Amino acid sequence: MKQVVLFTLLLFSPFAATAQLIIKRNPATHQQLWVGVMVSPDYNNRTLSSDGSMAADIVKDSRNKREVGQIGYTAGLAVNYTLTEQWSIEAGVQYAQKGYRTKKENLVWQQPSPAFPTTSKFIYNYFFLDIPLQVKYTTGTGNCRFFYTAGLAMNIFLEGEATGIFEYTNGSKDKSSGPATTNEKKVSLSPLLSAGIDYTFKPNMHFRVAPIFRYGITKMIDAPVSERLWNVGLNLGFYYRLL
Repeated sequence: MKQVVLFTLLLFSPFAATAQLIIKRNPATHQQLWVGVMVSPDYNNRTLSSDGSMAADIVKDSRNKREVGQIGYTAGLAVNYTLTEQWSIEAGVQYAQKGYRTKKENLVWQQPSPAFPTTSKFIYNYFFLDIPLQVKYTTGTGNCRFFYTAGLAMNIFLEGEATGIFEYTNGSKDKSSGPATTNEKKVSLSPLLSAGIDYTFKPNMHFRVAPIFRYGITKMIDAPVSERLWNVGLNLGFYYRLL
């Protein structure tokens, strides 16, 4: 945790210093520095690709029938610097939970026993430190303005976890967890798009609501069947103007 905090401070310090220099040279009112906190409940899933072999295609089709999306989240800090009345750039540091799960499946045993589970479900969670860089275009006047953003996030893989949930005939459940896989790529890239509303309720404070879409263009692993993670979320943010 200390390493993450130190990394965050080191990341933000160049933006703050650069923004202060720019503002001193260009004192126009539209050049402002904002800091914010954000959280995004997300619907997560993945797309699968195969190497084209018959075996890989069979695995891919089987997984697409068995696996579905699940709820996750993204939360973190942001720094926004306005260049003009309409245009601004934004960078941040975010902690994200992504992944997917299997449907609940019935288990059939050759010799049934109360000691054997009757259903199973597996949940695959992947945790990342995301560093997004976005360009924002704002339109409209007054306290409520519309905006559009596009950018790219660097996703630093932290850990993966696979959880199996087993249910028995008496209604009891058993859960076990372990590493998802061991050869995930440490760094991946995700383009992102969003559009939403900024509501200014004080001259130095505004609230942001925006649906957002993130798609991983980098494979999670190099394998005959590989995954690209994506999600759709609702980004909620609170921003405070420093300069």
